[in-house]
Amino acid sequence: MAVRRLEEEKKNILVLEMDHYWKWLSTRAKTSQELSSLLSNWPCGFSEEGLKGLQSIILRKQQNIREKKMQARDCYLRLLSGETAENMSFLHKPDDCDSDSDSSDDAL
Repeated sequence: MAVRRLEEEKKNILVLEMDHYWKWLSTRAKTSQELSSLLSNWPCGFSEEGLKGLQSIILRKQQNIREKKMQARDCYLRLLSGETAENMSFLHKPDDCDSDSDSSDDAL
C-alpha cells in the first residue's frame, strides 16, 4: 500500500513538473515569435547579412523549442498512460535550454 502511494505521489509530482515545463516552453515560444515579428518590422541598423544571421538564430531557437514541446507532450502522455519515469530517457539528460550559449542569446 505504501509503495503504491509513493508511486502515485511520484507520478503527481512528475505531472506537475511537466505542466510547469510546458508553460515555460510556451512562454519562450511566444517571446521568440514576438522578437521575430519585432525584428522584421523594426529598422534596427543591422546590415542585411547581420539581420539574416540574427533571424537564423531566432528560427533555430524556435525549432528547438518546438522539438522540446513535442518531447514534453510525448512524455506527459506516457506519464498519464502509466509509464514510469525511469523509462523516459530525456528526463535524465541535462536541458540544453539553460546552457551558456542559449542564455547568452536570451539577452537578444
